[in-house]
Amino acid sequence: MRINEIFDDVRRTERMLSRELLVRFALIAVCCATGWLFLRLAFLPVWMVCYMAMAVLEKHLVMRSARMPPRRALWVTCTAGFTLASVFAVLPIMVWNIGSETAKFATGLLLCGAALNIFLLRARNLALGVAYMLPICAAFYWIAFSFFTAPTGGTDFWIGLVLCLSLTIYFWVCLVEADRAQTELTTTRAQFEQAQKIEGIGQMTSGISHDFNNILNVVQGNLELLRDYPDTPDRADFVNEALTATRRGAELVQALT
Repeated sequence: MRINEIFDDVRRTERMLSRELLVRFALIAVCCATGWLFLRLAFLPVWMVCYMAMAVLEKHLVMRSARMPPRRALWVTCTAGFTLASVFAVLPIMVWNIGSETAKFATGLLLCGAALNIFLLRARNLALGVAYMLPICAAFYWIAFSFFTAPTGGTDFWIGLVLCLSLTIYFWVCLVEADRAQTELTTTRAQFEQAQKIEGIGQMTSGISHDFNNILNVVQGNLELLRDYPDTPDRADFVNEALTATRRGAELVQALT
């Protein structure tokens, strides 16, 4: 049940033409066009096409997962997310290798944006969050190892490695907390929906009992009049009103079945 609830949330937010996807594609296109035109980075158009194709494929797989068994759907979604994040993680590494100050600034922005995307949109489940986060953390470690100098690594390398380890631990704690918060939200939502159902049943029961009470009052009143005045000329009216009330009761029962 937990996996099904997770995927219900994922499918609601991972629509094929969601606002987030359109904005993401637009920003990527603008940034890649800028880098290609002004910095002559020929790899950017190729990377952009690969990333957008993978993003569309990921959305398609998420939608298709509704017809899959829950565990298989989770595996497929995690694999697609890991692949998409891996494609994205290639970009900051390639940009970092350019070596300029602008490239290093752009690398920091790319990795920061990736982390925000994960925690704000994708950390609905620990497995999904880890699938998206692993390639991003790998990019951090790749950059840290770029500072390595023989024979012992050098001060910059060890500082970078410590920072990467600290960031990995912090990301893990954040993912665990995000998963816990999502679980509590799902539980609270289920409890609220159950309370609404119980309240609706109570209101319906109250209304039905009120209608039946009115019908029984009509029947009882007319039968009492027949008992007290057996020879009254209104005898037929009493019987007709009682029969009409019973027909209303029968229609009410039929409407409930």
